[in-house]
Amino acid sequence: MTALAVLLTVLGSAANNIGKVLQKEATKDLPQLSLSKAVMRRYAGSRLWRIGLLADVGGALCLLAALSMAPVSLIQPVSGCGMAILAVFSHFYLREELQANERAGVVVAMAGTVGVGLTAELFEDSLPATLASLGLLCGYGGVFALLELQIRRACSALARDRDHRNVAAGAEELAEASAAAATAAAAATRPL
Repeated sequence: MTALAVLLTVLGSAANNIGKVLQKEATKDLPQLSLSKAVMRRYAGSRLWRIGLLADVGGALCLLAALSMAPVSLIQPVSGCGMAILAVFSHFYLREELQANERAGVVVAMAGTVGVGLTAELFEDSLPATLASLGLLCGYGGVFALLELQIRRACSALARDRDHRNVAAGAEELAEASAAAATAAAAATRPL
């Protein structure tokens, strides 16, 4: 039961946080929230806002289910990994750049989640919880390593492309300057 509770907590916390981001993103196209029927209809009519609301509420329900299976001393610390998942989601969905120290924070939050799972109060099924936590750590580590590799490759490709454009622009400017100098020299050597 503990492994399932940890899994539900991770899922619920991630859904809860991501749901709020989706709702926030939807409000860019919506009027300020008020209790007016017209405004409420606009919110209810926004697909992105409804998806965010469902994710938020669904995440809360997952957390409640997890709390019914394991102590709050386990569930609450594990729910902190939702913020790390939110940081990664924000990087890809909102195009927010994660700095090196923020990426390190994501790794520390995930490691903390696994650490809490590994050191949780022993239950009958503590071995499956430990294995599930190790599986989560390996899975997250692999995903983050792949993401980091892809980000580095994309940045390198952009830098190479920018360098090639700069070299080409520099060569073009040099050719124009040489042509202008040659024209000026030819004009200066012409007899009057």
